[in-house]
Amino acid sequence: LPFAPPGVPILAAALSVVPFGLALLYGVPSLWYPFGSDQGIHWYLGHGLLRGEMPYASGISGKPPLIFVVHAFAELVFGNRQSSIRCVELLAMPLAGWLIARGLRPRGVAARDGELGAAALLSSVANYTYQDYWNTCHPEFWMALSLMAAWTVSAHAEQPWRRGAGAGAWCMVAFLFKYPA
Repeated sequence: LPFAPPGVPILAAALSVVPFGLALLYGVPSLWYPFGSDQGIHWYLGHGLLRGEMPYASGISGKPPLIFVVHAFAELVFGNRQSSIRCVELLAMPLAGWLIARGLRPRGVAARDGELGAAALLSSVANYTYQDYWNTCHPEFWMALSLMAAWTVSAHAEQPWRRGAGAGAWCMVAFLFKYPA
């Protein structure tokens, strides 16, 4: 593979890159999913943020503010369309796999060839096989991603204070996506 880093065997690079690509490819059909009622509300309030409106003054939602920020970000990057938030979720799928694989691996143990790619592919397959248009792109996905980051930091930060502070910060982010986090 022409993109393999120096010193990394081609098979090892392929075992990581190919599953990441398959993880993204598996979720491509979700780009045509319509909004469910919650995604429509989140989009509306995120769209309002880009126009300078306040989320709880210009629309009613019981969700914390970060889901509106993610929708605003999706609109800024991918345009004002239903697929924008689905693009962001799809691109976050390999990150979810990486966080799971990294969190499960003991501190100080190197990743095996293909481990991260396989985790990304399994995350994508699980999400897009068992979730339909109504259940994807919800705050729970972003909350879970934040909690996986907290778990990974708590398991792998070298200094104890960084484990606590980092995990606490990521838990706070999770709370800003979904209150019961």
